[in-house]
Amino acid sequence: MLKYLCKSKPQTIFYLIITPVAAIAEIGLAYILQMILDTALAGDMQLFKNVTIISILYVLTNTAINYVYKIERRKIVNTATVSLKDDITAAISKKSYINYSQKAPSEYSNMLLNDVPQLEVNFFDTITTWHYDTFSLIIALYALTTIDPLVAIIVLCCGLTQLVIPQLMGKKASVLLDKQSDKNKEYISNVKDLFQGFEVFKTFKGENAMRERHHTSNNNLEKARLTNKTYGATVVTVSYIIDWLSQIIVLVIVAYLVAIGRTTAGSILVASQLMNTISCPLTSLASDILAIKSTKGLRDKLLVVLSESHEEKPLFVEEMTKEIKISNVSVTKDNNNILKGVSLTLQKGGKYIFVGASGSGKSTLLNALSGLIDYDGDISIDNNNVNDISNIYNVVGLNKQNPHIFNDTVRNNITVYSDYEEQEILKYVQQFEISLQDGLDTMLDENLQSLSGGEKQRIAIIRTLLQNKEVILYDESTSQLDNVLAFEVENMLINRPNTTIMILHRLNPMILEQATEIIVMDNGEIKDKGTFAYLSENSEYFKKLIE
Repeated sequence: MLKYLCKSKPQTIFYLIITPVAAIAEIGLAYILQMILDTALAGDMQLFKNVTIISILYVLTNTAINYVYKIERRKIVNTATVSLKDDITAAISKKSYINYSQKAPSEYSNMLLNDVPQLEVNFFDTITTWHYDTFSLIIALYALTTIDPLVAIIVLCCGLTQLVIPQLMGKKASVLLDKQSDKNKEYISNVKDLFQGFEVFKTFKGENAMRERHHTSNNNLEKARLTNKTYGATVVTVSYIIDWLSQIIVLVIVAYLVAIGRTTAGSILVASQLMNTISCPLTSLASDILAIKSTKGLRDKLLVVLSESHEEKPLFVEEMTKEIKISNVSVTKDNNNILKGVSLTLQKGGKYIFVGASGSGKSTLLNALSGLIDYDGDISIDNNNVNDISNIYNVVGLNKQNPHIFNDTVRNNITVYSDYEEQEILKYVQQFEISLQDGLDTMLDENLQSLSGGEKQRIAIIRTLLQNKEVILYDESTSQLDNVLAFEVENMLINRPNTTIMILHRLNPMILEQATEIIVMDNGEIKDKGTFAYLSENSEYFKKLIE
């Protein structure tokens, strides 16, 4: 993770230079105070005036230096945080859909919305503060030796005691922070579920259950946070007590040296200021070490995501020239056999419609064809196993009945952030009668209240048509359109030159008649297949489906 603090070399070099300069400038204030007091006690007013002017100029210079230091430190931390988030997103985007779906979306959201901000505060910010504190501590200890070496030794011993505390308590802190992260992940997932299901809660009078679910999840998260904060406060309190004891001891020793004439009264001010300069870094170092150690679990978790290797698929297919072959494909989930040894050949340019009762395995087969789920058996395009094709989504497109709509413009929702000619986009928008208040730059709001279910499906279909892939799978893509529009869209889709594979919400004979082959599925198996005319004559099960 340290590499993220060095993403910009010029920025890092300047930060490494400005940090010790800022630390030295801050410690110099102690000697300015000594000069003011000693000249005042000496009674030399001209010297006192000169020292006062120098002090004002020094304070202004020190303020400017520390301002630059703080800005540069913030830039370093900001660059590290942005780079880490970008790298995590890039690593996730490289996952296959099968690997991605092994975790809930809330886990990925939690990494970016909770884990990285925790690292920003407890790791990146802490490391950069630690760098400054270390310089301040070393310089201040050296300055104390000029007053009396014994004072420096006492301060160093107290400081080492403070630094031992986080080592003893750091492991538990890491466990507590990991637990807080887990509770935060649960909370994010729960809140998303509650508000997405608001309509159900409202219409089924479940408001009390909604509030109770939120209260339980929220309470668990806040308990974890409180436990974590309380433990951190305990560590800081112990360090605080040691710090105050060391300050009292040092001031007593310096006062004694003044009393016996070994140093000036101004040295008491110097010692007091230097002790503050030392005690603050020591207290900070103690809590900083604890903060850094507490992030170990988060760092390890994110490093696993960042370092995951992604298998390079050996094949690149320009286009399908012959056929898709499905051989003995089975899918099992939770000990249920969803597909049972399905075998089928789909010819290039063919129009295939899958029919069957709900749960018969139609959607599962399309998901397997598009590489979204694991399966046993073999699926190949022109004898190339689909699992070995690196550009499978250049060849195969899937359009589902509940498409995702981004909180963005109509243009970006249709193009999925790719470049297309505006006239081509508008042609489909007009054909599918998408309402555009502000043209293609019409924003779709977060709750998607501006879109009906049918409009969402039409936008998704336009996405598919724009990409114009060789093989297109439609999984009840017109289920939320009215009967007339659904027929018009299905008729247009089945007459395009692509290899078209469809699951229909409505079994309209006028569409079924145009299919090259209709595949009848039941209980995860192919029960029958053939043309509409053949099945209408020879398949009793098919007749029941279209009644």
